Amino acid sequence: MAGKNGDDDEILHKLKQFKDSTQNFGDLIKKAIVTAEEKGKEAEVSRQLIQSAPQLAQPQKTAVEVQPTAADASHTEEKVLVEVTKEFEKRKELIVQINSKLEPFIKNKDQQMKKFRFELQKAVNTPVNAISPVSRAHLLDILKRLQTLLRGQVVHVSDKSISACSVPEGIDFCKNLVARMIARKAEEQVSSNHESAFAIAAIAVGLWAEFTEVGELLMSHLQELCPYVIPYYQPRLPGQSSADYHRALGYKVDEDGTIEQQDKFLKRMSGVIRLYAAILITSPPQKVPHPHGLEYAWIWLSRALNLHPNPDITATAIYDILQVTGHALLKAYRVQFVKLLYFILKSYLPKLKDVAANSGPVSRLEIFLETTMKNSGMIALPEGYIPPEFWN
Repeated sequence: MAGKNGDDDEILHKLKQFKDSTQNFGDLIKKAIVTAEEKGKEAEVSRQLIQSAPQLAQPQKTAVEVQPTAADASHTEEKVLVEVTKEFEKRKELIVQINSKLEPFIKNKDQQMKKFRFELQKAVNTPVNAISPVSRAHLLDILKRLQTLLRGQVVHVSDKSISACSVPEGIDFCKNLVARMIARKAEEQVSSNHESAFAIAAIAVGLWAEFTEVGELLMSHLQELCPYVIPYYQPRLPGQSSADYHRALGYKVDEDGTIEQQDKFLKRMSGVIRLYAAILITSPPQKVPHPHGLEYAWIWLSRALNLHPNPDITATAIYDILQVTGHALLKAYRVQFVKLLYFILKSYLPKLKDVAANSGPVSRLEIFLETTMKNSGMIALPEGYIPPEFWN
């Protein structure tokens, strides 16, 4: 632990002595560090990092420190590539497995079975489509209705009473449908209404806390829409057509091969990333441990900053993650988060500029980072955020 504190003290000392950069940013980073130091000791930050996200120790160190050699940087990138590829393939396989498992049930043409399937769909669609931050009671009612359904208990659909466990595939069918519908709300709703992410996230986290399978399926469906939630950058396969490659990247492609316009693509991807980020900072209504909390925002940033960026989408995703989770990250990680912001601004932003297809996403991120540093690393709470006390 002493060695770790020593390393952090050395990094902090280098940042404070920042004479090789412009005086303006030297002053900004000093101001940010002083503010962060006032909130807690460096040792406390290290303790929180070890307790909250021990698996991040090495990626974090690589990301925020000056990488000594190109070989070291390449080795780190290779390790991260292996890590994200394994996760991507795991979640992709989960979709294959659940589809295979449910296929006989979904394709069953028996009239009674078709009717039952329709009733289960309605039991999911009605509450999920009603998600909105109207009130605490409204969200808790939606959560309770979905929990009751997924537990296999009797629920009322129109004038009928049904139970998902009436058939062997019923529970899995409902869990997968809930996860898929929540994921689709990210690209269809959150992309146009950022504030709506948090009510959706509250239901997602509440279900995830009780039903692990729902959370895993949700992540798989989010990845299917947007591989950047990992983040995973799909390589182009030998002989792969442009249309198929763009589909793999998350673009929508028409039957005639027309590829979705870049601005529409980025808007949809932003919706998915923002819902994912909202999930990371939204407390479970049941007041139980978070099943996929803030430490995963740090994991995401650590991975992204150790990978070569993709045009526009990387800058967009980093901005969304920081804009949504930044307030919580500063509160949890303090000086370490300030150092991370500075690394992005000074070391990673040039890489984003090098690959940018258009200047918009990178410029927005740059302005955001500069403003954040002027504000001593402070980032405002995102609009629509649901605080833990909301559930009291």
